[in-house]
Amino acid sequence: MLINNSRPDPRRRRVCALLVLVAPLWACSGGTTRPDGPTTPSTPRTGTGTIAGLVVHTLTGTPVAGATLAVEGQSATTDTAGRFSLAGMPVDLTGRVTISGEAIVTRQTRIQFADERTGVTFDVIPATLLDFYRQFARNGYESPGFLFDLSRWVEDPHVYIDRITTDSGTVVPEPIVEEVARVIRASVPELTGNQFKVVATEVGDVQRPLTPGWLNVEFRSSLQTDQATGIRIGATQGRRHIELLYSPELDARGDLDFRRCGSVTIMAADHEIVHAMGFYHTDDPRDFESGDGCPGTGRPERAVQAAAIVYARAPDNRDPDFDPIEVVFSTSDRSVVGRSVTCTLSDIRGPRR
Repeated sequence: MLINNSRPDPRRRRVCALLVLVAPLWACSGGTTRPDGPTTPSTPRTGTGTIAGLVVHTLTGTPVAGATLAVEGQSATTDTAGRFSLAGMPVDLTGRVTISGEAIVTRQTRIQFADERTGVTFDVIPATLLDFYRQFARNGYESPGFLFDLSRWVEDPHVYIDRITTDSGTVVPEPIVEEVARVIRASVPELTGNQFKVVATEVGDVQRPLTPGWLNVEFRSSLQTDQATGIRIGATQGRRHIELLYSPELDARGDLDFRRCGSVTIMAADHEIVHAMGFYHTDDPRDFESGDGCPGTGRPERAVQAAAIVYARAPDNRDPDFDPIEVVFSTSDRSVVGRSVTCTLSDIRGPRR
C-alpha cells in the first residue's frame, strides 16, 4: 500500500485561451517606410465538397439503414449498408448534422466540411435503450422532469483514500481500505466502456481538497438514520468525492452484508463508484451491483451498455443525444457547484418495487 500524505497542487486552474487575430504593425521612419511590394489579403476558401460515410449503432457498430442525415439544408438517407453521401457541402466551415430515424435516438453533432470527406462514421443510440439510458445517465428516475446533461470523466482518475474517519478520528483497518481500492480499480474500466482506468491509488491520514483528475474517498463512523453511504458529485469534470460508512457494529450484525462483500463499507463502495463515474439511481438498485463478493465487474448488461454510450459522447451532451455547440463561459466557478446523491441501505439491498 502506498501511503502518501502529499497534496495535489490546489492552485491548478482551468485556463481558457482566447485567440486574437492581430494585424501586423509596420514600423515607420519619418512616415516613409513601407513593406516591399503590394500586400495580398487572405481570402476564405469558397466552393463545395462531398461528405460520405456510414451510420452505425454505437454499441455494436452494425450499419443503420433508413437513417436521415440533414446538413446545411440538404439531406440524405442511408442505404441498406448504412452508407450515405452528401454533395454540395460548403468547404472550410463547421456545420451541424442531425441524424434521425424510426429505430434510433435523434442525434445532433458537428462536422468540419472539406473538399472531399469520405469514411465519416456517425454512431447512434438504439431507441430501445432510451428509457433506461435516461434513468442511468441523466437522473431520469429521480428527476424525470429535469434530465441532466452528461457528466463524465475525461481522463484516467487518480484515487486518494483518507483512512481516518472524518468524524471520530478512527483508523479504518488496512484490509477494508485495500478492498475499497480494489473495487474502485476493477469498476472504472467497466463503467467507462474500457476507456479509462485508475492510474494510481494513494492512501493517507489527512483530508485533501477536491482536485481535477482525482477521486477522493473518505470514511465516517456514523451517518444519520438508515444511511449507509453518501456521495457528493461535483459539476466540474474530474472532481469527485465519495463518503463511505465504516461501522464495525453494523458489520458485527452480519445480516447487512447481504452480498457477502466482507463489510458494509466495501458493499457501499461497489455502489458509490457508479455514482462517481457519472451515473444515477434507476428503478432497480441491482443495476449498480457487481455481484456477490463485490468483484467490481459483472454489472447488469443494460448498465454496462449505457455507461459505454455515455463515454462515447462528449461531456455536457444534452437529451436526447445532442452534442454541445460550444463551451459557454460565465463568471461563476462551476468547480464549486455540486450534485449530491445520498444513498441508504434501501438503495443498495434489492428491487425498489
